[in-house]
Amino acid sequence: MGYGSLDVGCDGCESDRESSVTGLLAMGGTPSQNVLIGGEIEGWSKEVDGVDIVFGHVSGVAYWYPQATGGLFVKGGVGIGTLSADAGPLGDDSDNGVALHAGLGYDVRLGRNFSLTPTAGVFWASFDPGNANTLYIGLNATGH
Repeated sequence: MGYGSLDVGCDGCESDRESSVTGLLAMGGTPSQNVLIGGEIEGWSKEVDGVDIVFGHVSGVAYWYPQATGGLFVKGGVGIGTLSADAGPLGDDSDNGVALHAGLGYDVRLGRNFSLTPTAGVFWASFDPGNANTLYIGLNATGH
């Protein structure tokens, strides 16, 4: 879980960054001691002026740990992003596009198979005719 701010950009539209909660679910495996490969589902949502806005992605991701025994990692991935707006009886709209994301974090071991992991990063997606991005910080519970 975390907290992030969303910005939506397109030709002829203006928006202010909106802050709200983010959520992350990730799963993967370790082909080596320094690399983790897996998948992530990450999202942001908020109601703004009666419209429910949801932005997120499903991506393949790679984590790189510079030191195999250290907790610091950087991550990056690519996938599909979705931006949707639901105004109830007034209608809804959604769009999908290419999503990229990057971040860093630190696994703080609390046991052999468990860590608390502070993270920060950005996810971005391109839509027709615009784009959206979320900057986030969070604290994850990580099982190893």
